[in-house]
Amino acid sequence: MVTIGHTKKYVLPLSVAVIWTAASLFYDQTTFNVSPISMAHNYIPCKILMCLVVYLASSFLIKALSDRSSFEWTVLKYSFLYFIPIVFVLFYKIPEGFLSNDEALIFSEASNLADYTWFYYITTWYYIISMMLIPSWFGPIVIKVIIQCFSAGYCVARLLRYMEGSRRGYFLYTAFFLPPILAYTTSAHRIPIYIFLYIVFMFSIYMDCIEKVPFSFRHLLPLLVLMAILTQWRTEGIYLAFLGPLLILICYPSIFSPKRAAGKNVIKLICLSFLIQYIIAIPQYGIIPSRLSDKAVNRMLPFYAYTVTNMYRNGLDLTRTDNADSWKKVDQYLDVEKISAINTYLGDINYPGVLIRTKWGSFDYAATVYTPVTGQGIVSFIVSMVKTLAYNLYIPMILLILIFIWSLCKIKERAFFTLLSLCLFAHFAIVFILAPASYFKYYFPIYFTTYFFAVLIIVNHSKIIDSDGSTLHQNVLQKDG
Repeated sequence: MVTIGHTKKYVLPLSVAVIWTAASLFYDQTTFNVSPISMAHNYIPCKILMCLVVYLASSFLIKALSDRSSFEWTVLKYSFLYFIPIVFVLFYKIPEGFLSNDEALIFSEASNLADYTWFYYITTWYYIISMMLIPSWFGPIVIKVIIQCFSAGYCVARLLRYMEGSRRGYFLYTAFFLPPILAYTTSAHRIPIYIFLYIVFMFSIYMDCIEKVPFSFRHLLPLLVLMAILTQWRTEGIYLAFLGPLLILICYPSIFSPKRAAGKNVIKLICLSFLIQYIIAIPQYGIIPSRLSDKAVNRMLPFYAYTVTNMYRNGLDLTRTDNADSWKKVDQYLDVEKISAINTYLGDINYPGVLIRTKWGSFDYAATVYTPVTGQGIVSFIVSMVKTLAYNLYIPMILLILIFIWSLCKIKERAFFTLLSLCLFAHFAIVFILAPASYFKYYFPIYFTTYFFAVLIIVNHSKIIDSDGSTLHQNVLQKDG
């Protein structure tokens, strides 16, 4: 076993980061279509983050390769084990192409180091940093695959470490082989990336809870940063700003020890959490949120037509001169005369019941993407059945409700699962109301998280023959239910 000295532990990865960053300053000239100086507000922070990513990745790899007994080596090993079958998925997906629809638009903006506020600045920065690391259009895809593999490797490695090598831990891989997970392997859309960061966040807190990891702000700092990213990268993640700190308070009970410091620790945690949220939001809204109005206008212009249409239904006077500016804006997207004709034809349908029926129909469409195919042979039928079940959103939603009820049976011991369920219920409610289209992917975080923790619960409660040939029934959840 090779070990590295204390000094080399920092010097070597720092050297790698500096050299890589210096080299990128040259090849960036051909990677991006504009001068970095002209878009310095994006280029400079992305370059700093790129250097940090290289430093952390180098530190991880150096530690893993130099010490085969380290946890880093275990994570690397199980990440590679997952990557082997993913290679076949990549070969299957390559003919379909990569960047399309939203991804192509984001790539176009990132190539110009520009903001694409519709998808939040984090998405554009992800593309820019990925293209700094790998100077090609497929850079974001490669980094996404790496995130996917390391998420699987980290989760399996940490569970196996806690279960002392029990073979049951390998069954956690099954969550990462769900058909939608594999289908989105080469997609660099923000949701397929978001789901893995979400799992790492929730799983890390869960494992810290059952391993009774002591509370410390240094340990929680990366989790708080990740929580802020998850809160803001997707609109529906806003609930984490409130439920996230509560989850941490529940899962790190040592924050209340000693009692005389409990109040101070809680206040520090809440203040630090919101400070990080504020810092993460600065590139989008500015140090003082003066840009908030501009960003809102950029995103909401197409919806002016709908807003004023409702106003018209409820008595907006078309002839009033003080409404002229509003009608002029609406007319850019939907002809004013057509609005009048539509309202005359439909009448006043602006009732809550219509909204609920519309939203439920949208969810039902997204929840049942595939249906069984008959009359085209047994193979087509089997494939269609697999897709029908794998992409059905009703199944994980029912499963989530069952997990919530199960957690309430021993809420003190299973508080993590109670709060996790509440997080996912909040996620569902926000998506249900705000989803602009009937897409399965909008519910992807709920889908994957529910199945992931369902597999984890089953693994922890199953009776399986271990590698030593003995029958083991180690209830890992006996500490928390």
